[in-house]
Amino acid sequence: MVPVSSCLTILILGVAISMPLFLHKLTESMDRVVEKYQHGNSVTLFLSFPRDIMEEELEQEIRELLLDLLKIPMVEDIRRISREEAFEDFKRTSGLSDILDDLPGNPLPEILVIEPVERASAQEMQSLAHRLGAIQGIGSVSYERIWRDRFDAVADLFQTASAVIGSMMGLGVLLIVGNTVRTAVHSRSGEIQLLDQLGATSLFIMRPFLYYGAAQGIAGALMALVLVGVCLYILGEPVNRLADLYGSDFRIQPLSASLGTKVLVMSGLLGWSAAGFASAAYIRQLRASVRGM
Repeated sequence: MVPVSSCLTILILGVAISMPLFLHKLTESMDRVVEKYQHGNSVTLFLSFPRDIMEEELEQEIRELLLDLLKIPMVEDIRRISREEAFEDFKRTSGLSDILDDLPGNPLPEILVIEPVERASAQEMQSLAHRLGAIQGIGSVSYERIWRDRFDAVADLFQTASAVIGSMMGLGVLLIVGNTVRTAVHSRSGEIQLLDQLGATSLFIMRPFLYYGAAQGIAGALMALVLVGVCLYILGEPVNRLADLYGSDFRIQPLSASLGTKVLVMSGLLGWSAAGFASAAYIRQLRASVRGM
């Protein structure tokens, strides 16, 4: 029967390990979102012309604007989306077709989607966006790279936080397992003294405590995997429903076998190391006291 103290230690380890692991899964999910839009480097222009302009005059203005835009070296291709196309697409994707059909007119502007050259850097794209925004006839500019950079910044923040919290929790695992092993060593001090007097090596005396520490670390990792798996399962349905409302196919991915294996191995090594430090320190202290007699 497993002692109550060992069960509490495993539970504490599970909670400690689950925190950085859960944050890592959130970071991984954010990275998937960023990767999906990794190649989104286009610039969307929302044109601004008087509402009372004649159709022929509007077409002439747009043709002249297209010619001017194509002269810009960084512009590789331009795709035009008419007001009617934009309105129909918005009705289809928003789910508000009944409400939009009752509007007196089409409120959406003409749209131009500019595809830059592939070699364009982030700074060049920002300069291009500012330059396009100053052209007459362009009301506003939507630059996809800005949103991607913001996603990258948030993902970097989560990765840094995950690494920092993971390091702190790793130290916590060392301290928790080390303290547990130290208690076990003291409870078997008589047996250790006898083995030492019989000439047993330090490794022979430490071996059961090393196995005990590794088992504690692996059991704590298993507990953490269960906790994170339950949390991901509980959050899965609300997150999927929210993603569907925004027309996204984003899904929270379950824990992978490779990640679970890494967590088990790392936790086991931390438990092994903590047990080694604790038991070795006790053996050195024991031998020093014997020599001092």
